[in-house]
Amino acid sequence: MAGQRVARARVLLETTRLGVDDIAHRCGFGSAESLRVHFTALTRTSPSRYRRTFAD
Repeated sequence: MAGQRVARARVLLETTRLGVDDIAHRCGFGSAESLRVHFTALTRTSPSRYRRTFAD
């Protein structure tokens, strides 16, 4: 389940300028911190670093 939410967060990080708080909410995480923990565990990078690397 967290994997699917992180996958959605990756898409939003790549394609929008939404903040991490908004992305966490839209992806079903209780907080930005929860998103960061799961995102980092699955991707081995932070959401902000991921965005800098892969955003359009």
